[in-house]
Amino acid sequence: MSGSLVQRGLPALTDKWTRARMAVLGGVDLVLELPTVFTCRSAEFFAAGAVKLLAATGMVSHLAFGAEAANSQQLMLTAEFLNEPVFQDALHHYLDEGHSYAKSLELTLAEDPSMLTIAEHPNNILALEYCRQLLHGGYEIEPVVVKRRGSGYKDKTINGPIAGATAIREHYRGYGIDEALLSTVPATTAQLLREADLQHRMDISDKILNHLLLYKLRSLTPAQIASACQCSEGLENRLAEAASCTTFQDVVSATVTKRYPASRVRRLLMQLLLQQYRAMFDNAKDPAYIRVLAFNDRGRELLKEMQDSAQLPVIIKLGRNILEKYGEKVEQQLSVDIAATNLLTLLQKNHQPQYNNDYTVSPIYIQK
Repeated sequence: MSGSLVQRGLPALTDKWTRARMAVLGGVDLVLELPTVFTCRSAEFFAAGAVKLLAATGMVSHLAFGAEAANSQQLMLTAEFLNEPVFQDALHHYLDEGHSYAKSLELTLAEDPSMLTIAEHPNNILALEYCRQLLHGGYEIEPVVVKRRGSGYKDKTINGPIAGATAIREHYRGYGIDEALLSTVPATTAQLLREADLQHRMDISDKILNHLLLYKLRSLTPAQIASACQCSEGLENRLAEAASCTTFQDVVSATVTKRYPASRVRRLLMQLLLQQYRAMFDNAKDPAYIRVLAFNDRGRELLKEMQDSAQLPVIIKLGRNILEKYGEKVEQQLSVDIAATNLLTLLQKNHQPQYNNDYTVSPIYIQK
């Protein structure tokens, strides 16, 4: 699960431990955190981090994910095509024309009528990246597609009992916790959402976000911006010029181009606010650890088995001696997670934001 920042380039709706508790109460046995150095990047790196982390547990035989396409075999065949030289040539052709990676991928796949429907939906793109990573790594993990139903990925309104994350977030921002929103989630999740809302742990303050971002942009040179986030091809200059804007959304709108969609710009801005070095993201090829967020009795048994099967350190309780205990690579990736959690708590509407929750909050254990 994503931690404090999500792949669309925004802070999560509420903290990762509350969301992990929701998952376990909803039937999940064990929740692991995907490090921020993967969640705050494109679908290719998000999927790579997720697949490698699950493979490193030494216990995963199947990978389930949502997609508009219902046929896992079709997705795997398409993923195989993505690795062919003819596809790479076509992809780079569209990239050279100035399209984003996602759009270039869509246009390349659309050249084959049998792949047209796959290319049209964002969730299919991420699903393809999962399949590509499974093929690339040669993992003995079978993909399982869960067909998406109800509202679309980009729908901003709740139109039935099954709603997407964007629709739920937008509805909350407009109407708060009401029956329309609660009707889209399980009763246990509804209760936790109510509690988080009452404690001002839901969503963020736009005013605080605007001030933090504008201060950052107005205090950095283009070169300093480029060293703090994964800019390319002069995008740091557009971000620097956007310092005259007045809101986060205005900065995004002023920076977006055909090549750089809003989601990528938002991810860059989140990287900038984390106050880390660009190299922290550039150098993140593989997860450095397995971080536990929540589990039940079955999850506890899985963790015991993982002591023998895991190929990475399994972190249940975070101590202060990270470098000494786990080494530099673990410390670097964890420092980004810690910064992301601190950023989220600072942005929330709680008037007394907590600090360094990653050290003080234990994984959620729910007994059946």
